[in-house]
Amino acid sequence: MKNITTKIFIFLCCLSSFSLKLAVASDPTTSAPAPTQAAANVISLFSNAYSNVTVDTWSAVWDVADLSNYVIGTSDSVKKYSNLAYCGIEFTSQTIDATNMTYFHTDLWTPDAATFSIKLVDFGADGAYGGGDDTEQELAFNATTSPAIVTNTWISFDIPIANFTNMTSKQHIAQLLYVSASNTAFVDNIYFYNGGTTVTEPTTSAPLPTPLQTDVISLFSNAYNNVPVDTWSASWDAADLSNYVIGTGDSVKKYSSLVFCGIEFTSQTIDATNMTYFHTDIWTPDASTFGMKLVDFGADGAFGGGDDTEQQLDYNATTSPAIVTGSWISFDIPLSQFTGLTSMAHMAQLIYVAGGSTVYVDNVYFHKLSTGIQDIQSVSNLFKTYPTLADATINVALNHAPSGEPVTLTVSNMLGKEVYNQTVNNQLSGISTIDLPSGLYLISIRTGNVIQTQKVIVRH
Repeated sequence: MKNITTKIFIFLCCLSSFSLKLAVASDPTTSAPAPTQAAANVISLFSNAYSNVTVDTWSAVWDVADLSNYVIGTSDSVKKYSNLAYCGIEFTSQTIDATNMTYFHTDLWTPDAATFSIKLVDFGADGAYGGGDDTEQELAFNATTSPAIVTNTWISFDIPIANFTNMTSKQHIAQLLYVSASNTAFVDNIYFYNGGTTVTEPTTSAPLPTPLQTDVISLFSNAYNNVPVDTWSASWDAADLSNYVIGTGDSVKKYSSLVFCGIEFTSQTIDATNMTYFHTDIWTPDASTFGMKLVDFGADGAFGGGDDTEQQLDYNATTSPAIVTGSWISFDIPLSQFTGLTSMAHMAQLIYVAGGSTVYVDNVYFHKLSTGIQDIQSVSNLFKTYPTLADATINVALNHAPSGEPVTLTVSNMLGKEVYNQTVNNQLSGISTIDLPSGLYLISIRTGNVIQTQKVIVRH
């Protein structure tokens, strides 16, 4: 009996030890799923399945991560990033033209990360960092996104290139960044590919608005307080309306079979006299044309009466902005272009027109530019910020400024409240975010009557 009891005790101890090892697994023991895309449709940075293009570094001098090679089994080598805040993967000596690619793929395995972000950076037509034509986009993932971030298993990301909405060009992609919160990440099978499929629904949100609340009259946006809207689909229109949620909480308007939809705010008309722009974001899988009409009810504030005015503007593949499918399109239209509106003091209707297509709509608002301020984004590239998802510090790198002009750095929240202000004396400044609540902030550099603003998300 004593012998049997001892053996049972030893077996239970071994079982307990085995279970504990499973619970604290920190390294992958199986390989990521084998890629299935044909090599002819792939531009690969790192994969045993394909021939890889030249990568200058897998951990740039400016990143915050520890890189090592990790071998699964006897020969499957993957990249291991420890203490990963953000890593810089650069292929600047031979940038990638992903114009004909439709997806970006990467496989991730992590023992401890709850969040993970992927950023692509295009160096623009000059193919070099800076120069005012660089564009980038970072996409964030967590436990509630698709795909979801889970630990101790391989996660495959197949991200439509169209989701990288801020990258206006994909011809000179030069950097890839992975971002986490000082966690460990194993990555494999990193490549672009042409999947030959059409995306029918937006999976990422429209770009975050940048105007301050004090300069905005918003009909629909999570970024602002919205004025009353009587209906988003009037009884006389030809469209089917539903609410569509991107991720876990970003609600947008979805119009199906959209011939024309009537959005009315007649019970409380809008005085847009002091506004200078009308803004809306749309995403469509199938529209080739899109029109928008604004209607003012005139001094009597009611339909009819002989003083109503209106103007419709139409867009297609050759206009600015151009109508493209599978990507968010931002319209920021000077109100002066609505030439038929002789008055804007009693705006009462907004009509979208799309020839029977499907259109997703977000961030519908009027706004104005601050008096006396010129947007330097159309003039030069004054500064860069990094990272765009900041846990503790926002780094601001000043590129140049007009000679002799003082340079001021400010940080404001989305309500327009200034939370940081200093005169910039050095080319590089660090802003602590420890005492800032999580959320979106606007980083601004001002010199003379010129300003450039960039967005940064603070998270803790």
